[in-house]
Amino acid sequence: MKVIKRLQRKMVVTVLVIQAIVFALILIALNLLVSFSVLREMKASLRHFVHHNIPILEKRHDWVQSRMKDIPLTEENPPLRSQEEPPNDEKAWRHFFANVMPLGNEMLARNFFGITYDMEGKLASILDSFPRYTEEEMKEFINLGLDLEFTEKPQMIFSSMGSFLYIKKNTNRGSLVALADFSREMKTAGRMMLVSVGIYIISILISAAVAWFVAKRSVRPVQEAFETQKQFIADAGHELKTPVSVVAANADALAGEIGDNKWLGYIKSETNRMAHLINDLLYLAKNDAGRVPLVYSAVDVSRVVEAAVLPFESIVYEQDKELELEIQEGVQWVCDGGGISQIVVILLDNAIKNSVAGAKIKVSLSMEGNRRGNRAPNRSQGKFGKTHPVITVYNQGEGLSEEEIQQVFKRFYRSDSSRTRSTGGCGLGLSIAQAIAQAHQGSIMVEGQQGQWISFSLHLGLVQQNTGLEGE
Repeated sequence: MKVIKRLQRKMVVTVLVIQAIVFALILIALNLLVSFSVLREMKASLRHFVHHNIPILEKRHDWVQSRMKDIPLTEENPPLRSQEEPPNDEKAWRHFFANVMPLGNEMLARNFFGITYDMEGKLASILDSFPRYTEEEMKEFINLGLDLEFTEKPQMIFSSMGSFLYIKKNTNRGSLVALADFSREMKTAGRMMLVSVGIYIISILISAAVAWFVAKRSVRPVQEAFETQKQFIADAGHELKTPVSVVAANADALAGEIGDNKWLGYIKSETNRMAHLINDLLYLAKNDAGRVPLVYSAVDVSRVVEAAVLPFESIVYEQDKELELEIQEGVQWVCDGGGISQIVVILLDNAIKNSVAGAKIKVSLSMEGNRRGNRAPNRSQGKFGKTHPVITVYNQGEGLSEEEIQQVFKRFYRSDSSRTRSTGGCGLGLSIAQAIAQAHQGSIMVEGQQGQWISFSLHLGLVQQNTGLEGE
């Protein structure tokens, strides 16, 4: 079931990542397109404003040389109004839509005005068909226009009065500063961005719900096949146990009548191997179904490790190898003693089988803090406390490559399939060991150097009963 849930989560995450990227690109492109379109339109209108007014100004000979209070109320200088005062437009609906739609021509038209200066830099006139600034604001614009640099292309400027595009040109009578206020367009773009973010979040949430529903339905055939496979393995294992036991019993009976010979030895060897394989398959099937009984209690892990290693001392000695123990005394932890012993047996048996004559094999137990840098291929690091027991089995030998380390916990995986017959085993031991470790909220981490050595470290994680022990 864990595999199915992991597959379902991966499908949902994959869909969400793809949709998040696509939605983000679409919304960003849409916002940029609208902003650039408005900005481009305003620049074109500003150029048109300058192009229309420059010839008129160059022919005039009655430039008014006065400050703001002396500006005559000519056609080009209508009365100034406050920003809050609505325009005198008989068609009020046009004004309403001009405020709502940033691309409307009415809104673009009312944002443009010009300031002319004589040759001495004094105010000459104000060109504004739809002024919406107070006198104080216009005075600031007049002073601001004097400080601007001459430019033929629209440039941006940001001030306390808002955001503007401007063009400043020389004429034969002085200079013209044309300004376009796009503060409202900036606010509209900001609101559009907020709306886009809201749409983005809602779309992701809806997509997550739909993706989870679709993924759940999509993996249902896989789940059914997986359940069928588990049931088949369990049924086959139970069915095979009886004939294997009968063959082993008959071989023992036959050996009592005719004595030992090599043929009976072959039968016994393969029968034992088959019985071991069946037991492993049944254990993994029960573990996948969550039916492996683990009894957690306060255990002296030091004694458990010593008892598990003891039967292997004679085997190591017979194979002319060196066994070294470094076991910290008095290590107490809440765990399943039988499961921990089984892990040590699997790891030590694996170390003996994969080391050459004269190799050094080392088993150690200590309380360690969280270590980073260790690798547990394709497995979570587990839930560890500040300190936790670490059982390490090290052996000199051929070791494993980086690719083999990534595959070593897969079922039926053998780094060298040619040794299956000579060393025994079917590649299920490490899978069983990792399953037991995960049941203890821990993991088995692998380190090594190919051609020289390798070590497997069991890090026991926290179960609920360990909270008190850790604080002691």
